[in-house]
Amino acid sequence: MNDAVDGGLRTLEWMALTRMPQRGPVGYRQALEEASWGEVWSRSAPPAIREGWLEWAENMAQAHVGMGARVVTWEHGDYPRPLAEIFDAPPVLYVRGERQAWQAPVVAVVGTRRCSDDAARWAYRMGRALAESGITLATGGAMGIDIAAVKGALQGGGRVIWCLAEGLDRVSPSANRRWAEASLERGAWVTEFPLGTLARPWRFAHRNRIVVGLSRSVVLVQSPADGGGMISARCALQYNRNLAVRMPPDNAPRWAGNHQWLQENPRMQVRDPYDWVASQGFLLPAPPAPDVPEPLQPLWEELLGSSGRTPLDLCAALGLDEWALRHQLLVLELQGRVRSVPGGTYLAVDTSGIS
Repeated sequence: MNDAVDGGLRTLEWMALTRMPQRGPVGYRQALEEASWGEVWSRSAPPAIREGWLEWAENMAQAHVGMGARVVTWEHGDYPRPLAEIFDAPPVLYVRGERQAWQAPVVAVVGTRRCSDDAARWAYRMGRALAESGITLATGGAMGIDIAAVKGALQGGGRVIWCLAEGLDRVSPSANRRWAEASLERGAWVTEFPLGTLARPWRFAHRNRIVVGLSRSVVLVQSPADGGGMISARCALQYNRNLAVRMPPDNAPRWAGNHQWLQENPRMQVRDPYDWVASQGFLLPAPPAPDVPEPLQPLWEELLGSSGRTPLDLCAALGLDEWALRHQLLVLELQGRVRSVPGGTYLAVDTSGIS
């Protein structure tokens, strides 16, 4: 019998059960509360169908092993304990990368795909603050807030658990694949969907529950009232996770979700990422001294995580006149730390080699 997956035959049977139509994680758990494993398995389908499911499971397990991935179930010691606690935890996980990634505390940073530049920079700082304190970031890897936090975590030397809405042979959106690949160096990819599964709208919601289930806390950075980040925030409370919400800088509609949560519970508010991390009892080591010259550090910090800022915006943020600002930008450009892009905006250039 196949011993390429932890648990052997029992794991293959769990994989096979996921083929059962009209039965989800809650149904599996309920069935096991009412009957023994043998009874649940024998009642799942006629013998011929079960044999077909097992053949599929063995082939799928071998395919995962062939790509360096593993299959773990509820019953494995490697299954993430926080995720196992939620009522609709997936019975089977397909994992690629370092399974030790979830041994450290895990925090999710969530929010809208259509975020403001200010929100993206804040999410980047939160990702970096988590990394510098040894906390693993859980993410869905979407555009906007998700990827901004991922960049901060990876460039801060941290771990990222990338939760997929498809099989391990795909990454959605494909534009973020290089960041997903970088996550594998110290982190992991996790999904409940086997190889060949395509991302579909309903699968993103299933993916989000895994992001939240893995996490000790969820930080909502920016969300309109009907944004996807609101779903993750509601999951956090449903799963008894700590929910933190960034204090909005204004009353624009893209902050409506944040305002809604903070009206209900002002204690959820968080203003500065580093202060919040410290308030959670995580140890923040002294940050390494930046190799950016001290006079240029405020400008460098303003650009980190940004998708592009104009000189006028930077002058207002830093209290500099235009001549002084352009001189600093020129010095950073000559050092290879900043580049100008069409439209008259400036970007920080990552020197870690990830992007």
